[in-house]
Amino acid sequence: MRIDKRVIATILSIFFFALSSTKGQVDVTLLADTNHIRIGEQIGVQLVVINHSDKTPEIIWPFALDTLSKAIEIINVLPIDTQEFNDETIFMQQWYITSFDTGYHDVPAFEFVIDGEEIKTDPFLIQVETVKIDTTQAIKVIKGVEDAPISIFEWIKHHWKWFAALSVLLILLFGVYLIIKNKNKDLKLQSKQAKPAIPPFEFAIQRLGKLKDGKWWQNGDVKYYHSEISEILREYLEHEFEFPALEQTTREVMRSIRLTSVDSKQQKHLNRILLLSDLVKYAKEKPLAKENEEMMTISLEFLESTKPIEEVKTEDKEESNEA
Repeated sequence: MRIDKRVIATILSIFFFALSSTKGQVDVTLLADTNHIRIGEQIGVQLVVINHSDKTPEIIWPFALDTLSKAIEIINVLPIDTQEFNDETIFMQQWYITSFDTGYHDVPAFEFVIDGEEIKTDPFLIQVETVKIDTTQAIKVIKGVEDAPISIFEWIKHHWKWFAALSVLLILLFGVYLIIKNKNKDLKLQSKQAKPAIPPFEFAIQRLGKLKDGKWWQNGDVKYYHSEISEILREYLEHEFEFPALEQTTREVMRSIRLTSVDSKQQKHLNRILLLSDLVKYAKEKPLAKENEEMMTISLEFLESTKPIEEVKTEDKEESNEA
């Protein structure tokens, strides 16, 4: 078996130093790295038990929590190590101790219980000195506390309660917003879907007449004038031909109108009206006076050409009665 150099040094120290106690076939000794340290430095203390017999002894090792005495503190205690050397068994345990008080301090004896018998090591003294100050060097200013940058994850971890409360509040506000938005949307759809009390054709004719009498474009409000023409025609299409013209784009309206009975000429008129309205609203187009009048004319023509047959028959009947 390969023998550790530390084990050999330990065994030689047992025979040449007087810090040991003997009890029958078992020897107990204590080996310290040094007995002179500066304040706060560590000392390695090795507890060694040598068994000379074939019988394995029952050993209760010394035990301590944080300190050995008022001035001696325990830093660490390593597990027990076992080595075989010739016919002897060597048990070792390493302790690390320190002191933060200057002066001479007594390291008390370590107490073993081996096969029911109490065995103690000899106590020893250690000298603890302060760190020498070089008076030849200039005194330096103590550095202040430096602020370390905090990452976003550290901030969230430290303020997670506020972050959670803010998240819940935002979720609630978003939920309220969705409820209000859906409610307004339903009301808007209901108002759009509700047909006027009079037929859509007559309602559209009345609105165009009021718009014409208002002289909006003559007074400089060209945008309102063309927006109203577009909305009047879209509402008429939505109620008369039953497709959502108010919600559709101009391209979608023209795609839907192709599925109706409206002829190609009136489709071209409608497309021109809606396109010019879009240009005025979104591209700030400024039509000429002739174009403004023409939009009203072809809008009335579009309504007359697409009004229901029943209304046409009613008008013819009224004219014949008058005759």
